[in-house]
Amino acid sequence: MASVKMPQLGESITEGTIAKWLKQPGDQVKKYEGLVEVITDKVNAEVPAPLAGVLNPQKGAIRFGGEALTGAPSHQVVRRGITLVPEGRLVFPQMTVMENLQLGAHVKQRGEVAAL
Repeated sequence: MASVKMPQLGESITEGTIAKWLKQPGDQVKKYEGLVEVITDKVNAEVPAPLAGVLNPQKGAIRFGGEALTGAPSHQVVRRGITLVPEGRLVFPQMTVMENLQLGAHVKQRGEVAAL
């Protein structure tokens, strides 16, 4: 779990108030995408996400097909057929979204992968 820290907005600014959440629990978030708007007595700012992923809820649960996914390790989520395709990173820019999804659908157990 990653923590989100208030960015340093100036030497004299020591606290702020959350004005608006830009993402909700269960939402996918891209790295550096705005998570929350913070207001202070001198400036308003958007706090970016430190990494890409899905926001875990503080209360309640994320469910898929009747199963709880909240807090499940990513390898267990992938085995259920759910994945994140970060196409904006252009890791495989020549591939379509469908080809990226098909590539990500091949789950191998640790013993099934040949040593490099």
